[in-house]
Amino acid sequence: SGLPERYGGIVEEMRLVNRQKRVSRKAVNPVLAWLDRVGRAAVNARADSIHIVGVNPRLGVVSILGIPRDSWVPIPGSGTSKINAALVRGGPQLMVRTVEQVSGIQMDAFVLTGFVGFERLVDAVGGIDVRIPYAIDDAAAGAHFRPGPEHLNRNEALAFSRARHDVPAGDFSRSLNQGRLMIAALATL
Repeated sequence: SGLPERYGGIVEEMRLVNRQKRVSRKAVNPVLAWLDRVGRAAVNARADSIHIVGVNPRLGVVSILGIPRDSWVPIPGSGTSKINAALVRGGPQLMVRTVEQVSGIQMDAFVLTGFVGFERLVDAVGGIDVRIPYAIDDAAAGAHFRPGPEHLNRNEALAFSRARHDVPAGDFSRSLNQGRLMIAALATL
C-alpha cells in the first residue's frame, strides 16, 4: 500500500488487518506500536510502546489502552516472552495476533512509527498541548518539565513520551503519558 508515503514519513507502516470489515464511520480498533530505535526496519525492532486505540467517529470518542512493553505473554507459535518481542519474531502480523490474543479485542489495523515519525506527527499538528501531571526530571530521556499545561514541540513531546526514570510508576506512567499525547494530538485534528 502507498500509505506510508501518503503520510509524509509519519508512519512506517499502516495496514488494515481484517480485510472483511468495512471501515468507515464505524468504530475501529487499530494497534499502535512505536519502535524502540531510530533507523531500524520495523521487522528488526522491538516495540517500545504498544497501545490499542479505539476510535468511534460516530460518537466522537477515542479510548486508549496501553500495554506494558515488558509484559510476559504467550506469543502465538513462539512460546512466552515479553510482548514487544512479537514484532521482532513475526513482524506486525504477529504483533497484532499477540495483542488480539492477550486483549480479546479484534484489531482492524496496525500503525508502526518510530521516533522520527512521531516527531513529524507533532510538527504536522503544530505541537501538542498537554497537561504535565507531575514534575519530571529524567536526564536519560531529556525530559525536564514542571506540572501544568504545556505546548510541546517535537523534541519536548518525544522526551515526555520517553520519560520513565523520574515518573511515579516507571513504564506504567510512561505508557499513560504516551496516551495523553495521543489524545492531545487527536484533539487537534
